[in-house]
Amino acid sequence: VFHPMAAATDAELLFANLGSAGGLFAFANVSLRRGGAIGLPRGVPAKDVDIVTRADFAQRTAKVQDDWLRFLGDVEAGYFAEMRDFLREIGLRAPVVGTQQNYSQYAAQARMDVGDMHVYWGRHARVDDTWWQMDNRPMIADRNGAVLPRAAGHRLDGRPFIVTEWGVKSANTYATEADLMMFAFASLQDWDGVFIYNYSNVADLRADRFRGDLGFNGHWNRFVALVPAALMFLRGDVRAAQRSIQVSATPDRLISFARRFGPAPSAYQLADLPPRYALHHRIAVTIGP
Repeated sequence: VFHPMAAATDAELLFANLGSAGGLFAFANVSLRRGGAIGLPRGVPAKDVDIVTRADFAQRTAKVQDDWLRFLGDVEAGYFAEMRDFLREIGLRAPVVGTQQNYSQYAAQARMDVGDMHVYWGRHARVDDTWWQMDNRPMIADRNGAVLPRAAGHRLDGRPFIVTEWGVKSANTYATEADLMMFAFASLQDWDGVFIYNYSNVADLRADRFRGDLGFNGHWNRFVALVPAALMFLRGDVRAAQRSIQVSATPDRLISFARRFGPAPSAYQLADLPPRYALHHRIAVTIGP
């Protein structure tokens, strides 16, 4: 069940983002019909409203959805703040990260010391118990920056920002370029750090070939670029972009967009901004009053 956001005489229904997960999709005889329910479940009085599950979220009114998202945000913000304070009380001096930003509402992560995102290049899908099918495409061939702009769209303005998981699927034969491009992009965005994930996701720490789908242990065409990529970032060989595009959104607007795009809508979604802009300008989200 879905509720249209606006009236339209000439509209399209899209089945989008199917490439974000592995699997086979098939559609036949698709049609639109009136039905379902928007509001309280039948027979449930207002005083007995229970939690809103993912299964029935789309069937609730926009007001209920917004209230539920605000409730979840308040609970989450309280949890992260309490955990951060506890860690400080027991003597932790390191910066505290809550979770990657697109998993959590901005207000909750704004209380942490550092913002964080995860970015990976290349998709893979299991064919059977012994074979995997993986992309083998170069990032540099994508004029929109491939996955690089993704993290930039979730940075809170004025807050330290890092990428604690940056990875390339092991079978990608163009992987040499990936770390150079990521660290150059991180410098352009004026980020504070990038962590490569990971050295090894198998027990063999001295592999003579890559094993697993993420570890770069034994992935020699990545080793070639790691040192120059790190030096480029640490020395500031690539200067931060002079212009910053700051997308401002009120808490109410963020909640409204969260109904469609998840806990932390990106700057691109909030402002209908093409992600390729991040290849020229710093991108950030600001929370207005």
